[in-house]
Amino acid sequence: MQRSSTRLGLVEVGGLVYLVAAMPRHPNPAMYRLDRLLRATILPESFAYPRGFRLSEYVREQRQFDFMVEGVVHLRLRFTNGAGHHLLEAPLSEDQQISQSGDTREVHGTVLLSQRLRWWLRAFGPNVEVLAPEGLRSELAAEARALAGIYEGG
Repeated sequence: MQRSSTRLGLVEVGGLVYLVAAMPRHPNPAMYRLDRLLRATILPESFAYPRGFRLSEYVREQRQFDFMVEGVVHLRLRFTNGAGHHLLEAPLSEDQQISQSGDTREVHGTVLLSQRLRWWLRAFGPNVEVLAPEGLRSELAAEARALAGIYEGG
């Protein structure tokens, strides 16, 4: 099937790249995984970028790049061993605040509680501690105990 679209931007999430594009007969942009496209051809026609469209706002408003969103929470984290340094340049949220004492960095801000957030936190292993919300802390603590049981042979 051949379709013509106006590219509006690219978004990378979890190793997958999505094309955000507008179709001639559909007023709202849509997302297409690049690995599912067989071929792309640049057409000679020019286009006018949609007035008022901002890719960052689109991604934030659509929530399609978060997985299984459960709601908004105030997240408090404690990072060690240099982990979390990247949050100085790429904040988790608009209201993010960071305090540092030696090699320990505490970060808090308002975020979406989602599976994607959990995956991101798990990637830090023992270098991050969830301080709040309590439910997320308890959930990850239970996972850590289960993993310890596996690795300790029981």
